[in-house]
Amino acid sequence: MSVVGVACKSRDAIGHHRDTTAQGSLPFAHRGLCRAAEIMAATALDFCRDPRLRNRARAEFQRATRGFTYAPLVPKGQKIPSKTGETDSPVARRLDT
Repeated sequence: MSVVGVACKSRDAIGHHRDTTAQGSLPFAHRGLCRAAEIMAATALDFCRDPRLRNRARAEFQRATRGFTYAPLVPKGQKIPSKTGETDSPVARRLDT
């Protein structure tokens, strides 16, 4: 597994801080975000074009998750609340399946 880091804030900026938010509107941050988007798009394109890469990724995922059981925090069958308190809306029914 690999990780790509792209500079979109100053080195000492604390995540989720107003200074980090303010830096997000600066030109260097915009360039960094655009570069990160290019990298992700190119990776996705490689992934779509190369079946061997997809097979290797699937095998790595299966090895990494072997024996893992997903235990959701929300119990199965729990009604989805809505802002109006309605639990039988079309959206709630669709999400509950």
